[in-house]
Amino acid sequence: MENILKALHIFIILLLLALPGCAYRDAGNSTISTPTTAYIPRGSSLLARFAPVFLVENDHIPHNRIGSPIAWKDQEGTVHLSIDPDQPALYSQQIPFQTPKGTYTNLIYRIHFQETPSTLSPFYLTSGKNVGLLVIVTLNVREQPVLITSVHTCGCYLAFSPTSFLPLEALPAGWNKATQQIYGESLPGILKLTTNQPHNGRAPRTVVAIRADTHRVMGITQEEELDLTSRHKAVTTPLLTMQTLQAIAVDGTTTSFFETEGARKGYVKESLKPRERLLMSWWTMDWHIGEDKAYGPGDTGTTFYTSTKFWARDQSDMGNFPQFLRYWGWNL
Repeated sequence: MENILKALHIFIILLLLALPGCAYRDAGNSTISTPTTAYIPRGSSLLARFAPVFLVENDHIPHNRIGSPIAWKDQEGTVHLSIDPDQPALYSQQIPFQTPKGTYTNLIYRIHFQETPSTLSPFYLTSGKNVGLLVIVTLNVREQPVLITSVHTCGCYLAFSPTSFLPLEALPAGWNKATQQIYGESLPGILKLTTNQPHNGRAPRTVVAIRADTHRVMGITQEEELDLTSRHKAVTTPLLTMQTLQAIAVDGTTTSFFETEGARKGYVKESLKPRERLLMSWWTMDWHIGEDKAYGPGDTGTTFYTSTKFWARDQSDMGNFPQFLRYWGWNL
């Protein structure tokens, strides 16, 4: 029975890949087009030191700009929530974890956009509002970044970028050290990093390039900040705590960015994904497939699974990071 389910799963994936602009987008290369904005967080804390610079493609379009949540009430008193593209913010959190191999620290960074467009051509399967992206920088005990994990806040488009600080024996079996293809986007097989100590007065920064419209990670590099600011518009971006998302101002009070009760507890408010629900919910056995979620320690109300195999939902849950790493073949 399990083999039949796996065969069906593979068939559906191939079918979705055949739809133009759906789960797969042939980017051709990771050259970012203009205009672009470099969102640069600064500070001396551990979270600030390792915070990536986000380089966003086609930022003249509002839904391609990193924003922050705003809330308001309609005439009936119902709270509504959207992303303000003119108020950029990077939300962060620090979580330690242990494996049989050692002790690590995850530095978690979260950004959000207004939407993925609901156009018919191109047809974006992931169209919806208030969409987001997580980038997790995993440090070893020497505060060296050994792994960079990126994933949309719905749990899709997972990508791992091991760095040159990671021992080769920690790589999954058969890992391509040169390059990797993530649904049409090309990322380095191993990201070569220099020391994280300041150079010429400015520390080298990890740069995450973001594709327009889909908000996919299209490249990860390391660059000097002076080089970035000479080539791109630079926006100093506030580095806020993840807890900030629990208290969005609205009419003299606050509301959470996430639903706090009911069937959608833990999901981002107004983050419905009608196309994914129509095309994917029935075979993934998840009515809320593709909807953006809370991520962090403790019970968020959802499972942050990263595999569409419904029988692997718990094993691929990124909320249990050591187990999540084992599921995907990492030997940290």
